[in-house]
Amino acid sequence: ENGYFTQYVDGNAVFKAPEGIFKGQEGFIQWYDGLKKFFKPPVIHQIKNVAVSQECSSEIYNVTIDVNIESNTHTQGKIFISVRENWKLILDNNHRIKITEYNIAPLKS
Repeated sequence: ENGYFTQYVDGNAVFKAPEGIFKGQEGFIQWYDGLKKFFKPPVIHQIKNVAVSQECSSEIYNVTIDVNIESNTHTQGKIFISVRENWKLILDNNHRIKITEYNIAPLKS
């Protein structure tokens, strides 16, 4: 399962989340495995807002997504979380999208 996602993660990517900072594909796998241990499926993602922009004169794209997440957890019961995800994306030499930065933070209610 992680292999599907890691093909979109740049080798030098940085993931900043409430759980910590994770680097590269191995860091992504560590972060994602932690999420899978915390959340019980199904995890419902309701996308609220999406904004995409391109940095001036570059091949870097900024994506901001507001998401409401609802799920049961293994330790805390049912939870509802609203987060903002900020992604930086590039196109690699094969014109495939790669994530170079991923920041996620809770939205204040």
